[in-house]
Amino acid sequence: MREIGILKGSSLVQILDTLLQEGTLKAVGKTHILSAKHLQTTRTSKLIITENHFIQGFFHDPSLNLGQVLVKKNILTPEQLEEVQTQQKIRGLAGIGQILLEKQIVEKERLIQLQRNFIEAIAYDILLWQETDFKLETEEMSERSLGEYIRKIISLEQFTLVQDFTLDADKYLPVLNLLKDKFENMMTILKRIRKVEMDELSEIQKKVYRYINNRNSLLEVLILSDAGYFDTFSCIYQMISQELIATGATTPGNPLLLPKKKPSSATPVMKPVPARPA
Repeated sequence: MREIGILKGSSLVQILDTLLQEGTLKAVGKTHILSAKHLQTTRTSKLIITENHFIQGFFHDPSLNLGQVLVKKNILTPEQLEEVQTQQKIRGLAGIGQILLEKQIVEKERLIQLQRNFIEAIAYDILLWQETDFKLETEEMSERSLGEYIRKIISLEQFTLVQDFTLDADKYLPVLNLLKDKFENMMTILKRIRKVEMDELSEIQKKVYRYINNRNSLLEVLILSDAGYFDTFSCIYQMISQELIATGATTPGNPLLLPKKKPSSATPVMKPVPARPA
């Protein structure tokens, strides 16, 4: 386990850039688990990386895992999800993707895009955190690991390169920080306040508006939308400004407050990997 340290969530970009420069993430046959613990809530999100590609992610809130997202998007029924998760445990698989493809519940291209969007949402969510405890763990890939399955069946090249994410995040982060200042809580419910005709919305707004149903929180809409994290956040702000939607109450449970204070410019200090015993 490599202890990176307690930093701002926005340091994720610098951490990933450092790991890329070291060559740590490109090792063949290894899976890297970058954990980010939100110190205010003590919950942890994880990004899984193989050969410089994001292949999987886990949200700090278990109710927002990929399976639940597929149910919310009406791709899976709750019964199908339960069956898939049971098969996953019996077979000792790292993810549900393999079973979804085998059962032809989701087409390969659709599943890859869903995974890419889901991982992107996790990474951008971490960027907006305040005090965050980062750690890196490296494991050897097994025959049943998700990384090995992706290499053989899907191809890593169809997943997001870590470098592509850091370039985009570095570009979008200043705007995202401005947008987040309009919301005090990521669990704020987004609600429709009047009847909206579809021709009032842009194509991107339509992808976002469908998930604003007076039940989903800001964070849930950012995860569910097919428009991508940055475009979804921008659309939500636009629709609030146009008085098409509004913010409501806060869902109970995980607050994930976003304090409105200037982020620190501290540079993360990467601790060296301890030498292995001879």
